[in-house]
Amino acid sequence: MGILENNIKLGLDRIGCGQASFCVLAGISETRFSRALRNVQPFGGGELQHLMSILQQMTGLVEDARPYPLSFKDPQIIKSLLFHRRAGLRLVPVPVGPAEAIVDFESEFEATKQ
Repeated sequence: MGILENNIKLGLDRIGCGQASFCVLAGISETRFSRALRNVQPFGGGELQHLMSILQQMTGLVEDARPYPLSFKDPQIIKSLLFHRRAGLRLVPVPVGPAEAIVDFESEFEATKQ
């Protein structure tokens, strides 16, 4: 496996996205992706740029959703989120409720970041 293909695999693991969902989002077949990871048919420069861009955009969605986890189980939802993100829309989770509950919630997630 090439360095960039390995970076894609590690990036997917880091954000919790399976290869099947990534392939749907990137518009490539799972067979093609598997062949590249096994170094049977490595990706070309343009393909790698496209895949790295998709991964970067997906990572941005994950970062925007923090502290909430983002599920990649339904690629159609993620496709929609990516479409809107490319158009400039950013979704920011905001807790709403009693002040004490918000402080408790935020401190709980701050502790998990350290």
